[in-house]
Amino acid sequence: MSDLEARARAWIQGDPDHSTRAELEQILARGEEGELAAAMGSALVFGTAGLRGEVGPGSARMNRAVVIKASWALAQYLIDNDANGPVVVGFDARPSSEQFATDTVAVILACGFEVLYFGVPTPTPLVAYAAKEHSAAAAVVVTASHNPPRDNGYKVYGEDSAQIVSPTDTEIQELISQAPAANEVDMADFSIERGGVNATLVDRGILDRYQSDLEKVRSREAGSDLRIVYTPI
Repeated sequence: MSDLEARARAWIQGDPDHSTRAELEQILARGEEGELAAAMGSALVFGTAGLRGEVGPGSARMNRAVVIKASWALAQYLIDNDANGPVVVGFDARPSSEQFATDTVAVILACGFEVLYFGVPTPTPLVAYAAKEHSAAAAVVVTASHNPPRDNGYKVYGEDSAQIVSPTDTEIQELISQAPAANEVDMADFSIERGGVNATLVDRGILDRYQSDLEKVRSREAGSDLRIVYTPI
């Protein structure tokens, strides 16, 4: 058995998602080394404020197992740094985003944090705004921004409500490498539709408050050369 095949079989054992387990098993059955290397040849690493990659099976792709391990690592980072406040979680409209957000909330709740979550696909800046408004310890947005439709991502914001930068990203990455198998990570009983204990839905008035604050900035800066660029998905 090659090292790549051994890693794939170990990943299958630790993957809580039957669909990605089956996909990886099929790749092994076909004996396609190129496919196997694409799925298991490396692990996704924190780049620009988090993870981003093609959705699919294995350590090198975005999937539930990767998201669960990343959420565990983020929670451990917050614990290690005596972080205070809730964690805000939002997601975009990509097909896998709601599930990834659900897993994120479930892991962070199980680690003892309160969570504020959005119940519908939400613009990324609104999640950061909610984090600032609620003095959050961190925020997560499940999004791949402008990447192709086959991709998804996991964007992390710090206690300053801004995207994390070095060395925070490398410290979380190190914790990911220490994470247990995804199916061994504790997860609270939670779903976007019905919620869960210590999980609070972000109130609908936040968009009005966000727009009001933007208007205050625009009014204050009237006559200046300040410009705002908006790039929707």
